[in-house]
Amino acid sequence: NRVRFPAVFVRESVSGCISLPGRVYWEEENRRRESAMVEKGVVNARFQVLHLKHMEYLLAAKMRCQKLYIGITNPDPSYVRESVNDENRSTRGANPLTYLERYEMIRLAMEEFGVPASEYEIMPFPINRPEYITQYVPEDGMYYLGICDGWEEEKLKILNSLGLKTEVLWRRTKEEAGVTGTWVRSCIATGEEWEHLVPKSVYQYSCGAGAGRENPASSPGTGRTGCEKQNSRRRI
Repeated sequence: NRVRFPAVFVRESVSGCISLPGRVYWEEENRRRESAMVEKGVVNARFQVLHLKHMEYLLAAKMRCQKLYIGITNPDPSYVRESVNDENRSTRGANPLTYLERYEMIRLAMEEFGVPASEYEIMPFPINRPEYITQYVPEDGMYYLGICDGWEEEKLKILNSLGLKTEVLWRRTKEEAGVTGTWVRSCIATGEEWEHLVPKSVYQYSCGAGAGRENPASSPGTGRTGCEKQNSRRRI
């Protein structure tokens, strides 16, 4: 399994006028990283809607493991539970997308960023029913988290209580967190531009092109820079 440096990181380096090391350096770096990679890694999130900070999380985890298991929390309404650390996450408005829609967004985004389909799996992740987590994902995997709020801290405690191996990729304040699903959903609901907040494939899928429907963003004279609000993937 060769370690690839995701195109997004390379683009950021180039746009920042950073001089990239030569081929020999990257080959040595690849060998070093390969030897340090774990066999199985696990991540989890609601992905409502999949945005660029989600991709940072997924790619950071993938660079640390040979195979990544991507868990979708709140896979259906029966798994939704309230949390004092994030009361909004259990509301209907915060969970507009179905499991299948989120599955497709993740699959398309991983393909867009060059991650081979053989190196990841997507499945439900019942964080609100933790006793069932290892029915879906490997018990012997490394569970990666990016912590930006109280709910992520709560998830870390849940996973640790199950005796699972965890690694915190970063700890950030809400101000440092950047793009959030709440921000994206708000932009969609109010008709604001949001294309720059998500992978290109996710934007196209949400606008309907990925589902075989007419893409409203391609219709002239709408007065919007992105999808028309009422057509933006039904319930988002």
